[in-house]
Amino acid sequence: MYFDVPMTVERVELTEIAFGSKEISVVNPYDEHPLQLEPRTGALSSTLRAFASYYREGVNSNSPAYSFLCFYKIIEGVRANRRRAARRDRESDRGGRLIVAEQVPSEPREFAPWLNRLFPARVRPWDEMALAAVFIPEATGRTVDELVVSAGGRRLTAGPMRKLRDDMSHSLWVPDGTASLSADEGLHLLRVEHWLPITKCVTRLVLLNEFAGQSWEPIGQATGGDRT
Repeated sequence: MYFDVPMTVERVELTEIAFGSKEISVVNPYDEHPLQLEPRTGALSSTLRAFASYYREGVNSNSPAYSFLCFYKIIEGVRANRRRAARRDRESDRGGRLIVAEQVPSEPREFAPWLNRLFPARVRPWDEMALAAVFIPEATGRTVDELVVSAGGRRLTAGPMRKLRDDMSHSLWVPDGTASLSADEGLHLLRVEHWLPITKCVTRLVLLNEFAGQSWEPIGQATGGDRT
C-alpha cells in the first residue's frame, strides 16, 4: 500500500511451531499459447463481451477473493439471463429453450474429460494435485443450481458458492462496518482458495452452454450432461 505497487506471492510455506507441521501454497504458472484462434462466424454478443471482461479481471487479478467474485458474478449473470429468457418465453407462449443439465461429475474417470471440454487449449495433462484442487467433496456430483441455491425446508437458501459470496460482500458492506471475513486471515483465505478452482470451472461451463456457437464448442457436441 505504501509503494502503490501490486505483488504476486508465488509460494507460501507455513510452519506450525509447536508440532512442526507444514503447509505449502503454490501459484502455478499459466501455459504458454501462440495467438492462434479458430475463426468464428458472426460477432460476439454484447452480453458475452461483458462476461468476458469479468473473466479477464478474474484471471488477471492476484487476489483470490477478487477472482472469486468476478467468476461468481458471471455465474449469477448467466442465471439471471436464463430467468429473463424463460419469462419472455412464457409471456409469448413459446416453448422453453433446450438447456444442458450442468453438473459437476462425481466419478474420477469423468474428471479429466470434463476439464478438457472446459479448457480445450490446455497442453499439460491433469495431474492428481490439479484434479484434487478442482473436484472438492462439497461440489462433486452437485448441479450448478445446488451450488448456488440449496433447498432448505419450504424455501430456498444460499448454496455454498452463494454463501461464500454473501459472506465476502457482507464483510465489506454490513451497516455497522464490522468486517466478518478478512483477506488477511489465513482461515478465511483458505476458504476462498478452496472454492476458487471449481468456481472458475463452473463459470466456463455456464458460458459454454449459454453462448453456444460463440464460445469454443457448439452445444450439440457437449458431453457429460443430459439434455433436459
